[in-house]
Amino acid sequence: MKMELLNPSDLGRARKEISAISPDEIAIGILTRKTLYLNIKIKGVSAPACNILKQTAISVGADASIPRDALTGKGKNLSLILSGNIREVQKIAERLKGQAFGLSKLAERLLEIAKYSFLSPPPIKLKNSILDFSSPRICGILNITPDSFYDGGVYTEKQKAVERVYQMIEEGADMIDIGGESTRPGALPISTKEELKRVLPVIKSLKVDVPLSIDTYKSEVARECLEAGCEIVNDISGLTFDEEMKSVVKDADATCIIMHMKGTPRDMQKNPQYNDCVSEIFEWFSSRVKEIKSFGIDGIMMDPGIGFGKRNPEDNLEILRRLREFKVLGLPIFIGVSRKSFIGKVLCIEEKERLSGGLASSIIACLNGANIIRTHDVKETKEALSMVKAIMGSGL
Repeated sequence: MKMELLNPSDLGRARKEISAISPDEIAIGILTRKTLYLNIKIKGVSAPACNILKQTAISVGADASIPRDALTGKGKNLSLILSGNIREVQKIAERLKGQAFGLSKLAERLLEIAKYSFLSPPPIKLKNSILDFSSPRICGILNITPDSFYDGGVYTEKQKAVERVYQMIEEGADMIDIGGESTRPGALPISTKEELKRVLPVIKSLKVDVPLSIDTYKSEVARECLEAGCEIVNDISGLTFDEEMKSVVKDADATCIIMHMKGTPRDMQKNPQYNDCVSEIFEWFSSRVKEIKSFGIDGIMMDPGIGFGKRNPEDNLEILRRLREFKVLGLPIFIGVSRKSFIGKVLCIEEKERLSGGLASSIIACLNGANIIRTHDVKETKEALSMVKAIMGSGL
């Protein structure tokens, strides 16, 4: 007999491995859910709730690591780690429904975690194309600015900008994000007129098969760029800086990328504070997505905003480690790590030397659930992700 150690990272890979041994067709779904394992840290739990969770987990074949204080019944604000496969977590959630000590509400979150943690979000239908997320997509960056932190001034001439778009598509970009205003830390805003002067001539000159995104928080810029051929609005404010932005996106039947940021580009890095960065960003997304959907906008992607109002590098690293937590919302996760300062601070290097750090960060992001990587380095990112996918099969 020979053995192979399997460690599937998504439902597709798990299903493929189970199907390969030809089990009963009816059992494939159940067996697939048993191969994917979850370790869930739950905070703010009372001693009675800890003990109920422990016993419930054991009753379905799972387990929970609980603190000693829970056994004495004296603890009030405790943490535990619930461990089990997807099917076991679903069973635990069903048994917790109607329970006291906040466990009934916890059951709802556990069901969401079990459903979405290893699932790719559904495709987004754009006006002229479809963005499918069965594997990670690459978004090429085009900054038509004189002052962006990495490539400011390189593509301010229209012809150079157009040529760069075609180059990125040839290198493997699945979409292009075009920006006319720098949002680097400390950047000052520019006028709507100046922003349109930079981006519109380029957008109108492009004849491409991949979707174009306009990186702006101004509704007038978004409106004119959508009319000129863009299908996506990438708003660093999450549609909050300009009260007309939601209407522009809805009226154009466009898709939006909502990003989390504390403050504005001018002041976002002036001592941002969090108690739990990822949890606070998650709660912001939960509220923001609900509001945007209630307005009538269905096409939404989430960007946790690496480098935007985060404590560098600690919060940025934590976001990448815990990225899978955002999958519970069932929406595509959009990540931009390319050449950013947290890489420079970890590795003690300048922008031009941050390629390898960016590639490593992009790979980790995809392994942890990212669906689109926004990058200056399309060719290198494409090659790195293709290599990882070749090694892992459908696990990326």
